[in-house]
Amino acid sequence: MLHALAQSQPVVNPTLYVFGDSLSDTGRLQAMTHGLIPPPAYWKGRFSSGPVWNEYLSLLMNTRLDNRAVGVAKAQASRRSFLNVLPLEPPTTRDQISNFMLDNPDFNVSARSTLDTAILEVGSNDAASALVDYSAGKSTIYEFAQTLSNAVVEQLQSLYDAGFRRILVLNLPALQRTPIVIRKGRERIAQVLVSTYNQMLDKKARRWAQLLDLELFDVVDLGRFVQTALEPTVMRAMGIMDSHSYCVGGSWLALFEDHLRVASMLRYVVAADSTVKCTDPSRLFFFDPTHPSERVQRLFGYY
Repeated sequence: MLHALAQSQPVVNPTLYVFGDSLSDTGRLQAMTHGLIPPPAYWKGRFSSGPVWNEYLSLLMNTRLDNRAVGVAKAQASRRSFLNVLPLEPPTTRDQISNFMLDNPDFNVSARSTLDTAILEVGSNDAASALVDYSAGKSTIYEFAQTLSNAVVEQLQSLYDAGFRRILVLNLPALQRTPIVIRKGRERIAQVLVSTYNQMLDKKARRWAQLLDLELFDVVDLGRFVQTALEPTVMRAMGIMDSHSYCVGGSWLALFEDHLRVASMLRYVVAADSTVKCTDPSRLFFFDPTHPSERVQRLFGYY
């Protein structure tokens, strides 16, 4: 679908706007945390071993890239402050869209509104919190899917109200295939959660789009992409040999667990992941227990 977007792009040089989380972040969280997160082992503030998918897509489309994604962002504000110790909350995708509207108050009456494209990518961090809540008996999968899909459709409406007429939204990746979920033994519940949400989002978003005068709209199936990319034949074609190991230990991910305390942060600051523990990240599907390597990011950008 992303490749089809490139083929449908007008001749003029428009802008690709991205609102999202760590899958899409090109360095904003690192700038916000003064180089702390992600650690130096990650490539130039990306949560990967190289450029991320939207950088490749903008090259393919020959567009400018305005990337407002921030690592660990959620669709909605969490119950806790950032890292549970700092008086800072990463901008949600709702915040990112609101900030765009403040920065571009006349976008909806400009010629660019029919040329530029907005992509909304969010949900993985909401899903991670939902898995914790589900295990603790605090919520159900249906409640999570209902709440998140409603929030995402509301944000699609905000993008439309801002003036965008070319909009794409990504569904959840196959979180059940990530090393961190496998390590925690949550594959089955993650699979049900992802499937329930993706089906609900697809129905609601397409129903929403049918009522509007959009030039381009689609729900990009990130979940299916991950499943397809993990097929042995596809991995071999990409030169990827391993989908279970990863290069960076990901100990910093513990910062975002609900039980975080100040001591956890201090341990992280003193002994953060700072080295790549593999000789060739391009041979691995995952760069850390959650995020794909550059080669997978590149394939998705051309998907």
